[in-house]
Amino acid sequence: MKSTVMDKVVFQIGGSGWRETPEDMAIDRNGDVWVTGNFWQSIDLDGDGENDLIGNGKEDSYVAKFSSEGNLVRAYDFGNSGYDSANSIAIGSNGNAWVLGTFSGSIDIDGDGINDLTSSKGDNYLAKFDSEGNFVKALEIYAPHINSGKIIAIDSNDNVWTKGSFFYHLDLDKDGINDLTNNTEGRPGDTRDSYFAKFDSEGNLVNVFQIGGSGDEVGFGIAIDSDDNVWTTGSFSGSIDIDEDGKDDLIGNGSWDGYVAKFDSEGALLFASQIGGKDDDLSIDIATDSNGDAWVLGRFQGNIDIDGDGINDLTDGSLEYPWATDEYLAKFESNGDFVKALNIDDHVEAIATDSNDRLWVTGWFEGNIDIDGDGNNDLTSNGSHDSYVAQFDSNGNLVQALNIGGSDSDGGRVIAADSNGNVWAAGRFENSIDIDGDGSNDLTSNGYEDIYVIQVEKATNAAPTDTTAPDTAEEDITVISAPEEVTQLKITPEEPTKAVEPNTSVSFDVNYSTEPAETPTTGIVFGMHWDSSQVAFDPVTGLTSRFSLGAQPISAVLDDPVTNGGLDGDPNTDKYILQAWIDANGNWPNNSNPTLYTANFTALPGFEGTQINFSANSDDLPANSNFVPSSIALTRTPSPTLDLDIDGNGVIDALTDGLVAIRYLFGFRGETLTEDVVGEGATRDTSEIVAYLDETANTMLDVDGNGTAGALTDGILFLRDALGFEDRALIEGAVSEDATRTTAEAINEHMQSFGMM
Repeated sequence: MKSTVMDKVVFQIGGSGWRETPEDMAIDRNGDVWVTGNFWQSIDLDGDGENDLIGNGKEDSYVAKFSSEGNLVRAYDFGNSGYDSANSIAIGSNGNAWVLGTFSGSIDIDGDGINDLTSSKGDNYLAKFDSEGNFVKALEIYAPHINSGKIIAIDSNDNVWTKGSFFYHLDLDKDGINDLTNNTEGRPGDTRDSYFAKFDSEGNLVNVFQIGGSGDEVGFGIAIDSDDNVWTTGSFSGSIDIDEDGKDDLIGNGSWDGYVAKFDSEGALLFASQIGGKDDDLSIDIATDSNGDAWVLGRFQGNIDIDGDGINDLTDGSLEYPWATDEYLAKFESNGDFVKALNIDDHVEAIATDSNDRLWVTGWFEGNIDIDGDGNNDLTSNGSHDSYVAQFDSNGNLVQALNIGGSDSDGGRVIAADSNGNVWAAGRFENSIDIDGDGSNDLTSNGYEDIYVIQVEKATNAAPTDTTAPDTAEEDITVISAPEEVTQLKITPEEPTKAVEPNTSVSFDVNYSTEPAETPTTGIVFGMHWDSSQVAFDPVTGLTSRFSLGAQPISAVLDDPVTNGGLDGDPNTDKYILQAWIDANGNWPNNSNPTLYTANFTALPGFEGTQINFSANSDDLPANSNFVPSSIALTRTPSPTLDLDIDGNGVIDALTDGLVAIRYLFGFRGETLTEDVVGEGATRDTSEIVAYLDETANTMLDVDGNGTAGALTDGILFLRDALGFEDRALIEGAVSEDATRTTAEAINEHMQSFGMM
């Protein structure tokens, strides 16, 4: 269901299943809103009464793009037979969206029926979508135990920063080498460390940083300021080393304390501050303003010292309930100095800052809530719990608060703001909900819990008001002048991504379209940009026009300036060529959306992946038109996936695949290798199995990691692991002297990486 409430767009996401949740949201450069979250069974995203996505397992995750008017544009179901979660989303300057989430088993992100990633237990995924909502690629963040990645942010160069927590080891680029090891590995309780990592715009790992100490550390929030400094917040117990120098930077006051830390764009620590008292205190979210200052959102019990001077800054108003908490909102200047703090006496969930440095907070409350800490109740709930959205000015003064609630339990969950003044919020509700506070229900749930999405604040660059409207004694009439229609010109590749191997050529068609559709134009001059360290382009043979008067090259290959990311805003591209078409009669494309040309590139020997962009100079556009930037991602064809499904029947079985591997290690070949141990539905015959094992002998079958596969070492380790041996019984007398994997945990991790559970 979509409606207009208080001149704002409101729509509903729901299904007949148990519940649906919003986990994060973001607004792109066109004012479209992206929402990501989780659902059970099925979900209706556009309110037409029909399910748009059908779940594959226990809990699936989704990402959906809606227009600024609340119309569904694109949606994906990330799911399999296990539990999956879409935790966070961020959008870069080029309109590409990145989603961070968790999955178990395997996951199909683009819904084509083919698993994009496979995990032995529980891992994170990092998925990229282009500005149109098309799936581009997915990366896996591997850990042998469930890894919690909660937040994601993108800097001005479209580098992607993620933060999360992990047990034991963390491999962020899935190269088989652990990037981080937990500081408390092997201690009882399996405590966590947190990390934050930097990926480039193509998803390549640039760097990773660890935050850990003697106890448990969890990372909750990350934000990038206008200078590309990275602010992060989280919570810890015991002590914590933030800059990886081996020394504790902060010592906890209670069982849990919060922290806020600032790093430069390369990840060097600038400062860190502790937030905490003698009880449990958490820092859960962070946002920055145009001055480089930061606002931190969190929870506390009892009293809390926010600036570390030993003096309590806030006192929990619910001390008569030992289990209860109050919430805080704290401001820090760009140099780390504490400015002020407010006490919000009920639940906070998320924070955002807009282009005017106004602060927006959402959460939920029961009964009454004092949002600004002045001792006066600002809102009263309609049911057991209501949602709220609160706006503060740049100094932290409460400007307004919106109560969103019905007769049952409702809760604000996420909020987002953009540089144009748009603010959107989302939360959950049961049964029915009153959005505008007029006493009537605006939405009704389809199942137990549904999601509301509301445009809290609309961009102010709307059409002007006509002040010549006639006066009337009956009512005030405001006439809104209709805006002049603007044509959107699009140059798009035939598909958003193509796979290519080094030293091979790749071709793709480039198409033209308009919005509104079939709008005639007189022509356009546009550029095609690429990274010459990854691909080669011949201006003579690299472009094949599809019609005689269109898309002709009008320049040689030119250097793309690096200042401010070049003409296409992408610092990774360094070359471009201009193309043009003209129709003096203004009838092009004359009721068709043609293919302009075929582009031909060659991937260089060191090719790892790149993006080819299309741009246009606003001075060259037809009157009353905009150009919509687009790109195509060229990805390196992945290497074949190795796993222990040796007979190729789709199932890894210790009594079939395991026995074949053990026989191979002990020298069996021919029919004696596979006799009576090939699984039902096998797709590899004996010769193919031998070839597969010959290829993987010194990788997959090298269990102890000494570089070669041996019968009396790797074969015994393989057999013991398949039979469930653990700890000392697994490794005793079977590990080579020059082994690099010498512990039972390392052996288990190796076997699990190839699918053996």
